[in-house]
Amino acid sequence: MRKSRMLCAIASFAVLAAAAHAKAESATGEITEVGKNFLVLKVKQQSMRISVDSAAQITLDGKKAALTLLKKGHKATVTYTKKGTAFQASKIVASSKNTASLFPVVFLAEEKQLRFSGQIRAVNKTSIAARKTGAKKDSTFEVGSDCAIKVDGKTGSLKDLKVGQTVTISYVTKGGKMHAKSITAKSA
Repeated sequence: MRKSRMLCAIASFAVLAAAAHAKAESATGEITEVGKNFLVLKVKQQSMRISVDSAAQITLDGKKAALTLLKKGHKATVTYTKKGTAFQASKIVASSKNTASLFPVVFLAEEKQLRFSGQIRAVNKTSIAARKTGAKKDSTFEVGSDCAIKVDGKTGSLKDLKVGQTVTISYVTKGGKMHAKSITAKSA
């Protein structure tokens, strides 16, 4: 009896550990169906049936929502884990507005965020160039509206970044370009 309890506890721990280490992926598209505990997301020409449980974080138009509020035609980005051939949602960000530019229809593997530290060399309306200490070339980062910027510990914008500031950039690479997700700058 004691051995079986111990084996059951070890098996439960292994299942939980495997679930915690499952790679999160995301898909963006249009909702074509919503059920009691699932939704169907059309991504390009492919439909994905994604299970949704009570632990999933759901927002609609920037506000916390229940799955029942999501409707056919809403645009959504769903973060999920793949379990065999099934998809399990952990986060759903949906919009009821026609926002094709806000939610481009793409299928994304997990975006691996990378880190860069250096000094700002140039700033323009949509990007910054920075150089690591000892490097001979600048690295250019695209800066979109979704990029969080902090300057000297305060929330800032691209306009607040200045040549010469020390900068740490979290970024992802898409289409051969580096896209900043967050920028933290400190004045000299």
